[in-house]
Amino acid sequence: MHLRRLLRTVRHLRPRQAWGQLRHYLWRPRLVAQAAPAFPGVQWHPRGPFIAPSESRQDTAQLLDGNLLFLNEERNVGWPPDWEATRDYKLWQYNLHYFEYILSLPYVEARRVALDWMLKHPCAHDQVGWEPYPISLRLQNWVSLFFGNHLATTLSDNEFVDALWSSIWQQAEVLRKNLEIRLLGNHLWENAVALVPHRDPLSHRC
Repeated sequence: MHLRRLLRTVRHLRPRQAWGQLRHYLWRPRLVAQAAPAFPGVQWHPRGPFIAPSESRQDTAQLLDGNLLFLNEERNVGWPPDWEATRDYKLWQYNLHYFEYILSLPYVEARRVALDWMLKHPCAHDQVGWEPYPISLRLQNWVSLFFGNHLATTLSDNEFVDALWSSIWQQAEVLRKNLEIRLLGNHLWENAVALVPHRDPLSHRC
């Protein structure tokens, strides 16, 4: 039964997807150990503030109390969050690592939680936040907030901008080496959006 189900599934896959699935199960994700190049500066000028991809159902006070609501389930994970607190519920943990909620925060708290993630969720094979899809959404949200809504403040914060750029570069490199060819659809689309070289954004090209 299991073999027949597998064959019925596989026959609908494109060759690239089949190869991607095989690669996913046989090889570990390709990580990036090298240091980021020097921060190249920012070349884009957003026309207006970025808004969260979906309407937030939480205010800043709730977030700072550590109460995060995803998938209609609220959990207290502390603040900054315990990044490993919800391993029993992977999709909820994915939402935690997407960082959509960061767009609801003032700069100081957004800076704090981003730095905490960089420090406590380092690049490793078993870290949910380093899977391609969470990287894709997190990059979009971090860039929108720090190099969009808070561009001037971020660029004047030399210590933070160095750490931020280093993390963004490393995440983009990991994503570039682990595109979700096996899934295609919205996953590959979000990979592309996170990596696409815009006409005049961050001058980094992945």
